[in-house]
Amino acid sequence: MNDKKYSTGHIGEQYITNEGCICKIIEGGSRLGYCTIKIYGGKKNYIGEFRYAHVKNGAITNPNLIKKYLRNHIGEKYILDNGDTVDIIDTGSKAAFCTAKITCKTDGMFCIKEVQYFNLSNPNYEFELKNPLRRTFCNVGYMGCGEYPNRNKKVHLKAYSSWVGMLARCYSKNSLKTNPTYKNTFVCDEWHNFQNFAEWYIKNYREFKDSTAALDKDLLGDSTLYSPKTCCIIPKELNSFIIRIKNRGRVKHIGITLRKDGGKYDVTIYSSKEGKNIRLGRYSDLKKAREIYNVAREDKCKQMKQKCIDKWGITDKNILNNIE
Repeated sequence: MNDKKYSTGHIGEQYITNEGCICKIIEGGSRLGYCTIKIYGGKKNYIGEFRYAHVKNGAITNPNLIKKYLRNHIGEKYILDNGDTVDIIDTGSKAAFCTAKITCKTDGMFCIKEVQYFNLSNPNYEFELKNPLRRTFCNVGYMGCGEYPNRNKKVHLKAYSSWVGMLARCYSKNSLKTNPTYKNTFVCDEWHNFQNFAEWYIKNYREFKDSTAALDKDLLGDSTLYSPKTCCIIPKELNSFIIRIKNRGRVKHIGITLRKDGGKYDVTIYSSKEGKNIRLGRYSDLKKAREIYNVAREDKCKQMKQKCIDKWGITDKNILNNIE
């Protein structure tokens, strides 16, 4: 039995073959220098082992792809209403189809896909000709080429909604006006591509009893970056708790407020059970106020950790150890 242990560091990489098919490395190879890829296109997707160097250069062939249609139109060029260009570079595998290279006007990113030749001159069908690499979401995010749609399957829709919300919080001008705490928060380059985010989201997604699932960046990270290493899927209740008890550097003394009338300090702490802040008292000494808050905070964290284990079955130490 051959273990597919070679070239595993390249898993997840995507390339375009010389035939215009999208290929993705899904597993290591059983021989040195080889990897297992999935090629999208043809009558059905094809999975096989190829040399990594050939995959990277696009020098591979999809056995399921037979291109023979519209040979006479190769070399034609069209410009869409949004300024993107469409070049017919190869024949099609289906009648009335051709292989086109669609290049984004703004940043030069392109994709290669089969389109109906009729649609090139029919503006009513321009949706099919849209470049999935065009950054249409907050001028940052793009759909990408791959197997994850933004509709149909329920979990795909949840991934898409989470992705759009994440981008909006970080890059939408209207959203930043409403919630300016996200002003210096960013999304990693990898997750600008919805396909990469959806793959991670679906792999890590799970349901939680009496609580919706939430994308969290505060528990494992420093609250400034959305990325595979700094994010996790947790119950919404836990997410709200972390946001309110974790000092993200935006206030000097979390849970402590200096009163304007007498110089005393009001101490409060968030209660996930009641869904609001609970008043712990008023103190004239800041050090005392800090001590009172820290004791209450430690107790609330212990309660939340136990709830994660007992109610939601969370056993990941990376998550539990960061509830503090």
